[in-house]
Amino acid sequence: MKKLAAVSIALCLSLMAAGCNGNTNSQTSEPVVSITGSETTEETTVEETQASHAVTVEDITETFEDNYGEYTCTYPKIIVDGVEATEVNTYLSSYIKGLYPTEKVDDMVEGFVVRYKWGDNGNTISIVFSIGAIYEDYSTTEVFNYDLDTLTVLEDSEVTKRLGMTDTELFEKTTVAYKAYLEGKEDSFDYDRSLAEIDYTVITPYITPEGNPGVVGRIYYAPDSQFSGLETLRCFELV
Repeated sequence: MKKLAAVSIALCLSLMAAGCNGNTNSQTSEPVVSITGSETTEETTVEETQASHAVTVEDITETFEDNYGEYTCTYPKIIVDGVEATEVNTYLSSYIKGLYPTEKVDDMVEGFVVRYKWGDNGNTISIVFSIGAIYEDYSTTEVFNYDLDTLTVLEDSEVTKRLGMTDTELFEKTTVAYKAYLEGKEDSFDYDRSLAEIDYTVITPYITPEGNPGVVGRIYYAPDSQFSGLETLRCFELV
């Protein structure tokens, strides 16, 4: 599991305008069985299949309020085949709350606003958190991919495989998405470095709420810009 973090110029309350927005996307997927391979012999035929699961995700919310407004943090409650994934849910909420806590101190709320979106393809689920700091110019993204058979974390390369691509194909599609995003923004971003460093150290694949391939990718600001030395994270749907 890769946990990505970056400073961005977006205010936490404008997460919805960022490339990786903080909307909560709840959905129910219909079971779809996918055949991953088959082997035929003279005596028998063996089919290897990936199990498909019915997945729902409910919102768990915490609300904080001060003189300046109301701030809601939203966490997922994952339910697989009608059974709550308690261990995963406990880990995710504890991890996010531990790293990005929110609390009311005197008359002020301190910490972060948390949103998430999710997607699955029958045997894999992706949870993408968008976190923005209250009263600070900071936001970041955290990605978690789980196998729905075992509810264990998946390596990036395995997620890519389940998205129907090789590592090379994922990097090529990400490059195309980067180029489209960076076009005309050379004064703000380091075009060459952002493209040259595309690999699993700077991108994480995930399943979008629509069930399509996506990546969270790191983009570097231009050396001569006012944000020189900083970087930002963006979500891209790969088509």
